[in-house]
Amino acid sequence: MSRLLSLCLVLCLSSLALASSVEVVYVASGTTILTYNVGPKTLNYTQVGTLSISGAATFQNLIPSPNDHFIYVTAADSTQTTHLYVYATDANGAPQSPPTQKLYAKNLKGLQIDPNANFFYAVYATPVDQGNEMAETIHRFLINPNNGAVSGSVIEGKYTLMNISGYSCDLSLTGFNSNATELYDQVYCSTHEGSYANYYERTVNSSTGALGPDVQIYSWAGDGQSAEGIQFVGNRMFDFVYSYPNPDSINIYPAVPNTSRPEVQCTSAMLAACAAPNFDVIHPSGRYIFIGNSNGSATEIEKIDYSEKKIVDTGNQLPNTFNGFGPPFSPDGTLAFTATNTSSGYELQANAFNVSTSQVTNGAQLSVGSSGPYNIQNAYFTATRF
Repeated sequence: MSRLLSLCLVLCLSSLALASSVEVVYVASGTTILTYNVGPKTLNYTQVGTLSISGAATFQNLIPSPNDHFIYVTAADSTQTTHLYVYATDANGAPQSPPTQKLYAKNLKGLQIDPNANFFYAVYATPVDQGNEMAETIHRFLINPNNGAVSGSVIEGKYTLMNISGYSCDLSLTGFNSNATELYDQVYCSTHEGSYANYYERTVNSSTGALGPDVQIYSWAGDGQSAEGIQFVGNRMFDFVYSYPNPDSINIYPAVPNTSRPEVQCTSAMLAACAAPNFDVIHPSGRYIFIGNSNGSATEIEKIDYSEKKIVDTGNQLPNTFNGFGPPFSPDGTLAFTATNTSSGYELQANAFNVSTSQVTNGAQLSVGSSGPYNIQNAYFTATRF
């Protein structure tokens, strides 16, 4: 075979793979999942599927696999017992009934899938000591690449956390580093005196999915007037300090054990938005911070200049806000979703985001009724099907 023909085959196959990917949005409406595709150029929504979750009384959560060939749904039955449903999707990302697997999942409360789609991690919380404590455990499962089914539960971490009036703690999984060799988790506690949190990393064995011991990365403690919000993106930790009545600030750290020296620190002296954010979300690239302005009418886009160790205003904005709503970005960050409350639900707008220039192109709005889940953060979910 000639080198020219070989090159053509590689390029043609690569172009075909790119052309076959679709941007998918799942919208929860009661116990029904509506599937939409978003045109990358038109930014219009096209409904491609409707799925009713059989036997479910309350929808809880949805997580797509990294290639969106499967989705994992948690929902409770009429007795409020949680079940895990695994659905295969078609070429448009629409889940197909019946589920390939349905599991009894009492006390399940948190899910993560590793970026290589080999392992499934879940947090289970079980009351102990008359309910005054919670035994919270991290379980690892294998994922069947053919049908998405999970099996082989192994306990990878154990915590005993307080759960009494005025003092309660909660374990959650917060994601992976850029090459999926570390899993991050947090223990957040709320007390009469204020809230506090500890953040850990665990090594991930790429062959078995086994987790190493927890190693503390960071911790903070509030006094009732102050708190911090942490987001992990790539190999960095983004720390938003809310310190009423003092001005707020943004600190960016390397996500390493006992991190203490920020790469970038932003206060009002650098950028006014750092000192009074309405909310903050990090772009999947780790290069931008999206900050809601004080009146909630728009979202400012700020660029992180790591070489100059500063955060600067791009002058670009997203319309409306995604404060309190579902995942704001498509997996690669080229779409940004914003939402506006209405009397009957909310309007979900698709916007194209140029990661190189920070330019925004506004797209269509999707009207979503009020029959979704009580937690608006679990109202819609984004994926790329390829």
